[in-house]
Amino acid sequence: MRGSSRLMCAFCGMRVWRRKSVLGRHRMRTPICRRCYADWFLGERLCAGCQRPVVETQHVGVFIEREGFGHPECGAVPLTSTPAHEIVGSRLVS
Repeated sequence: MRGSSRLMCAFCGMRVWRRKSVLGRHRMRTPICRRCYADWFLGERLCAGCQRPVVETQHVGVFIEREGFGHPECGAVPLTSTPAHEIVGSRLVS
């Protein structure tokens, strides 16, 4: 039972603890590691669907097949309600 709380990141393939991941609201709750999310959040924050920037007040979703983040209005699966400052402000060691 010891390894049951580790998940594999859908983007980079790294195994991370469940509490150190961001989960997409998908039928299988697709895990994304905090490092992948932080790289996107601290970068240009472009939507993988429409290539427009996602501003801080907009909701964020994940595109599983495109391996990117973006607007849920563009077809991204919404993320669980983990605040961005909690993810980016924490240690990024997965």
